[in-house]
Amino acid sequence: MSSFQEDLEIGKYGEALFETILNRTGWGTKHPTTEQDKSGVDLYSIKGDVEKTWQVKFGKTCQRTGNIAIEEEHTYPNGGTAKGWGQKLNADFLVFIEQYPEHHWFSVCKPARITHYIRNDAYPLIPTSDFIRQREGKTTWNRLIRRTEIEEDSETHFSLQHSWD
Repeated sequence: MSSFQEDLEIGKYGEALFETILNRTGWGTKHPTTEQDKSGVDLYSIKGDVEKTWQVKFGKTCQRTGNIAIEEEHTYPNGGTAKGWGQKLNADFLVFIEQYPEHHWFSVCKPARITHYIRNDAYPLIPTSDFIRQREGKTTWNRLIRRTEIEEDSETHFSLQHSWD
């Protein structure tokens, strides 16, 4: 399986995990169309006449580095650029999920609370280097933010044991 496919599978797992939490707390859910997904909405939740949109980011590196990566932009060999998801936040809420050996960590933020990290040189900007992106000539640039800072900007954060999912 390619790195891109693995990334998609990991992302889908995170979305399914968060969908389970929403469903268990009384929210109905629906999935976006392809166009809505590309605009930054991974999941809709509905309770009565209230609808919320969510973008879910799932990872496994925070336990090793203590950092959350916010995708800032993509650059191409021809000089072109494209915004990363951190510049295209379109959902009502952004959910970071990190997998640890015995639990999942969740942080729920309003996108406006994290936009101050984008293009902020106080935080390291590092390239993603995987085979697929290198073959395409695309470099993805990620801003590294300490997990503790994301928690400070969050509406809520919590951990759940793996047995819960």
